[in-house]
Amino acid sequence: RLHEDAFAYFGGTPLTIRLDNLREGVISPDIYDPELNPLYAAMLVHYGVVALPCRPYAPDLKGKVESAVDHTQDTALKKKRFKSIDEQNAHLLHWNERWAATRIHGTTKRQVREMFTDERPSLQALPSMRFEYYKVLERRVHLDAHIEVSGAYYSVPPRYMNRTVIVHAGQLWIRIIDAQNKQC
Repeated sequence: RLHEDAFAYFGGTPLTIRLDNLREGVISPDIYDPELNPLYAAMLVHYGVVALPCRPYAPDLKGKVESAVDHTQDTALKKKRFKSIDEQNAHLLHWNERWAATRIHGTTKRQVREMFTDERPSLQALPSMRFEYYKVLERRVHLDAHIEVSGAYYSVPPRYMNRTVIVHAGQLWIRIIDAQNKQC
């Protein structure tokens, strides 16, 4: 959801996104075939973004994310306490507009807002609807060829009896997936 909020804030999505192999995004880092968290991968597909996980132990590939966090903590948040996350976010939005976006970036020697204005046309348009999140569950198919999800029973083809299936449970729908071949 943080990525979605960022996409909305910036008014579009990039074509690619570099992942720092955080567990929520990358289940098993691998130089050739990293395994992404399926829900996170589905959200990126919805927005048309391709994930590029960093090679394990390759700090030269990562952006300057950590330095930006340190910079924000040392300038905008230093010695400040907030009563709520909403109050903190309002403070950070004001700080970003008045100070961070107007400053001259140390590496590029250009104003941050000006650089973003130049790069904004490269963003893809946002889809008309936000991604619908769902729970990813495992269920064992009972001998009567049914599974139980949140107190409701759903029929499954009899060939799945006594096997485990993957269930994607949304607000108003479920999707049952064969755990072996990943087919719906």
